[in-house]
Amino acid sequence: MAWQTPKTDWKATDGVTNADLNRIEENTQVAYDKAVVALNTANSKLGKTEKATDSDKLDGWHRDQIRDWNNLLNKPTHLPANGGNADTVDGLHFREYNGSLQYYYGGWKDIMVSPIKSIQRGVTDVSNCGITGINVTINSVDISKSILIMNDDANSYVNSSGARYGNAIIGELTSNTNIKFSSNTGTDYGRVSWQVIEFI
Repeated sequence: MAWQTPKTDWKATDGVTNADLNRIEENTQVAYDKAVVALNTANSKLGKTEKATDSDKLDGWHRDQIRDWNNLLNKPTHLPANGGNADTVDGLHFREYNGSLQYYYGGWKDIMVSPIKSIQRGVTDVSNCGITGINVTINSVDISKSILIMNDDANSYVNSSGARYGNAIIGELTSNTNIKFSSNTGTDYGRVSWQVIEFI
């Protein structure tokens, strides 16, 4: 099948013969075949050999190949020196400033965080702790940033005559791992509920 010179001087009075129709159809096929050859030649120069009729391909790649990370071209191997947009979450920028985490929303604002680093709680039997006192071991804390809160039910006792005496229980952090409970008398009964709160 070869290209035939088309008729270009049609008149309204001209009739269309079988030969005219065959020439038109054959020239259409020849034009299509040449277009396919030209496209495949271009793809071949680009390293692609797929047929031009593969309708599910983009630039010679199947959809599944495009989604495969290993087939992506010009993908970054690392973030740029300035970090890119790694500090952005949902459109908000974040930064660390003077030890505080901040976000930008019309201006830099601190992210509120709890000032409490740790809380330890317990209940201690302080019966007969006396002036000498008893010690309770706790996990290490920074005493300069910690407080001891206590509530005791050992604040009174009744003697043999039925008289009730006040009895103060004293608690203190004597080291970063120790609480000492003591009283102003040698005769004590009850328990102490306590908590040590360490701040940031």
